[in-house]
Amino acid sequence: DPWGGGPWGGESFPSWDAGYGPMKGAGPAKGGAPKGRGPANDSKWTPQDPKGPPLKMHTVPVHGSLFALKAPEGLSGDAIDKFIVEVDEFLKKNLKTPGPKGYTASTIDVANVKLGDAKLKQLLDVLEKHQVRPQVVKVYKCGLGDEGLKHLCMFAALSPEPIAEFHMSHNKITRDGCLDFFMTLQDSSVAAYPRFSSDAQGAKAATKIVPVWIRLERNAISNAAQFIEELRDLHKVSFCVPEGDRSCSAGVCKLSKPVVQDGLGKEQLLEHGKLFHLAWFGNQS
Repeated sequence: DPWGGGPWGGESFPSWDAGYGPMKGAGPAKGGAPKGRGPANDSKWTPQDPKGPPLKMHTVPVHGSLFALKAPEGLSGDAIDKFIVEVDEFLKKNLKTPGPKGYTASTIDVANVKLGDAKLKQLLDVLEKHQVRPQVVKVYKCGLGDEGLKHLCMFAALSPEPIAEFHMSHNKITRDGCLDFFMTLQDSSVAAYPRFSSDAQGAKAATKIVPVWIRLERNAISNAAQFIEELRDLHKVSFCVPEGDRSCSAGVCKLSKPVVQDGLGKEQLLEHGKLFHLAWFGNQS
């Protein structure tokens, strides 16, 4: 149940629902949202004076050891600075003893918050300080350019666990930023990628590569079709472009084959599957 309640290290992980202005609705329902529906009452938030009450933000316990953070939509200016400070304070208070690879967040969602490149870096620095390892990052409609993508790329590259999904559409990212992002995560020195998943097959488990789901449509990428060819043929970026037949998704790829041999290097591993899924990449206009 991706949004249900559960223990946090033997205790109940607290939900952060202090007021940042009045919420349009009754707030998260007791026990979380119905199964499969996301945060309870995912309604609009009303930003107010940054000197006013503390922020409203969803923190939802998941599977007992995961949590999700969803920012108020529409924040801008000084309210973003306040938001980042309160995220820092909240994590410091509630995250006590990290596991060997830090704390796993199912989703960090700051979509439709006018972060820009510099504020995104400040937020990522806070997450890194508290060893938060997100599985899904949503930064669409955040006013990001190539510098912001570089900050996110470095955050991902230094993490011991792969980020499964990057939702970065409707920003100002260019070809140059995309190329640096792909080449950095594909570099042999970045150990967290490729991402793997195990599919049970009888008494054995066949490990397959699951490409990282990338949403970069509606950015400033000129001639996207040509750029895709350059990524594949000139720069040797490992990717799959999902088609309309639904044979590929965030959790499965039609091009992946079981990896049954241990000790393979990244180049050898990528003979068994692709590193990235470029979903709707061609839709730039």
